[in-house]
Amino acid sequence: MHVGDVLVVDGEWGRVEEVKLTNVVIRLWDDRVLILPTTYFTERPFQNWTRNESRVVGKTQIHVDHTADLDDLRREARRLVESSPLWDRDQWVLQMVDATPQTVVIQVQASAADGASAWDLRCDLREGLIRYLRDQHPQWLPRTRSQYQP
Repeated sequence: MHVGDVLVVDGEWGRVEEVKLTNVVIRLWDDRVLILPTTYFTERPFQNWTRNESRVVGKTQIHVDHTADLDDLRREARRLVESSPLWDRDQWVLQMVDATPQTVVIQVQASAADGASAWDLRCDLREGLIRYLRDQHPQWLPRTRSQYQP
């Protein structure tokens, strides 16, 4: 770990500001400061998103109804990703990553230059896809089904 690295620690992500003999100072995404003893990093797992480079791939998951047309959602996701100044123009994908009895789970992955940009891009994509579903295909939003048995 180095100053400037983006870490995820206990579900919180931030950038390392200081590495001292006794503690590590991390500036979290919402501007809070997390100070942990250096022993924390030898005793517990953490993610380093920037070990080799600062580019980050952000993932956004959305539950949709089984009737949703994934090709249509993929076209809208492509439009949202390609129109975003936060996307670094490297990679993106929309995939179905899970299925439950009630919904299917789609995941959009898109790369950004750094952790902060990836966070904002994830939020923008989630908002854009939910808006698209709500306005254009409300029938694809998850719904509760029940079976009538006389």
